[in-house]
Amino acid sequence: MFLDRRVKMHSGEFEREIADLGVAAELISPNKMPADVADVLSMLKDRGVTNAVFDPSIVRGFDYYSGIVFELFDTDPANPRSLCGGGRYDNLLDLFCDDKLPAVGAAAGDATLQHFLSSRGLLPEYMPPTKVYLAVTSPALVKEAAAIAKELRERNVATAIDFGEKKLGDQIKAAAKHGIPYLVVVGDNELQSGEFVVRDLATGKEEQRSRAKLASLFLTP
Repeated sequence: MFLDRRVKMHSGEFEREIADLGVAAELISPNKMPADVADVLSMLKDRGVTNAVFDPSIVRGFDYYSGIVFELFDTDPANPRSLCGGGRYDNLLDLFCDDKLPAVGAAAGDATLQHFLSSRGLLPEYMPPTKVYLAVTSPALVKEAAAIAKELRERNVATAIDFGEKKLGDQIKAAAKHGIPYLVVVGDNELQSGEFVVRDLATGKEEQRSRAKLASLFLTP
């Protein structure tokens, strides 16, 4: 459809394309508003929505939309993409039932919603539920790490383990990426000595703890 590509087309290209289709340019002019659109804008204005405008470049699939289509935008120029879009589709429900039912619907985008919340200072700081990440030096040690995780979880310490075959450095990066505050390396030396180094991933500070006292470090007093 040419309407939604109009802003990306070269000068004169849009006019030539619609002329080839036999469509008069004035029929899709922003100044020639359909009566049903005018009615909706009037009702919105009566309800205090004064920034709604008619834009003939907004289109939807013709397979089931049967009336006005719309998009909602953030007024902040830092987030110019549409937050959600939809329209009227009275005939769609005919596929599922015999009754004639009018319908209007819309779908929102998760990325644009995130940008909206961020630009408005409404996005809460992410707090991961996981408290500690057990990084294994070898896939052969996953079984032993799982036993330590079980001990921590029994003390209500949310614990994660990487069951893949990532290198130790990649496991540390994964823990930091997900905002997990603490990391414990599980290797042969640690398992033999029963002493583990706990690293605070935010500060880099390290503290050594015995296996029996690991959980106490993560419990809130």
